[in-house]
Formats: sequence, C-alpha cells, structure tokens
Amino acid sequence: MKYLSILIFTMIGLSPAFAIPPTITTSHFEFPEAQYCDGTLAGTGSTQINIRIITFYNRFGDPIRIQAVFDVTTALQSVTNNETVSGSRHNLVTVDLATGTETHFGLDLLLQSSVGPIQVNAGTLAISSDGNVYFVNGPHPFFDQDPNELVCDVLTDP
Repeated sequence: MKYLSILIFTMIGLSPAFAIPPTITTSHFEFPEAQYCDGTLAGTGSTQINIRIITFYNRFGDPIRIQAVFDVTTALQSVTNNETVSGSRHNLVTVDLATGTETHFGLDLLLQSSVGPIQVNAGTLAISSDGNVYFVNGPHPFFDQDPNELVCDVLTDP
C-alpha cells in the first residue's frame, strides 16, 4: 500500500491537470496604409490586424511556448489607374522558447489584384534560433521576389 501511495502522488505531481493554464491575449489594430513606388505615392488604403497570442507554461510557471494566430487584411487603391490590391494573412506562428525556433504555418501572404492572385506564400516555414530558414513546404516566392515590386506594378501600370 505504501508503494501505491507513492505511485499515486508521483502521478498526481506529473499530471498535466496541475500544469499552469495558458494565458491568452488578443489585440486588434487598424491603421491607414500608403504604398510608395520609386519615391512616389502609388496607392492608399488601410490594414486591419487581429492577433491572438497564447502563452504556454510548464508546471513551474515558466513560459515554454508562444503561439500567435494572425488574421490580417490590407486593401490598397491606386492613386492613378483605379486598380486595387488586397493582401491577407491567416497563419499560426509558434515559438519554442527553449530552442528559439519559430514555425509559420498557413497562409503567410496572399496578394491579389482585380485580375487575380499576384503572389501566394503558404504552407510551412521553419526558422532556426539564428534566423536561418531550415525547412520550407509550400510556395514561398517572396524568397525570390519582393512583393512590393509586384504591388507597384499593379498600382502604377497605365
């Protein structure tokens, strides 16, 4: 019976039921946007950002992981040609505080014009603690082309 009591108390001590519950913080931001192309104002609009940050703790109360859920939308209207560009981001970013690694999952960036998609960055992207990308799954063309160039093309073409 003595050993059973020790086992039960050990199991209770290791039980996740006694872990510190995660904290959740939400934020909402709205702000005006201006897109400059070659130093000239090419478009104006606005951005809305909703962020939900969840911090997970070990049983001692130390933060061990942060997850941020992003929901971002941007709309730009050309000041010269009546074209529009919209951007959206709906993804989850997880940061492992022990290792310093970061993982992005979901729609990292979708840029669209009135005629269709301009650029899509989606899937999984893993970044090491020193800032190097060590895993990519899915299309991520922003490694090869600055999305601002594509936006400027739409907003400034006659």
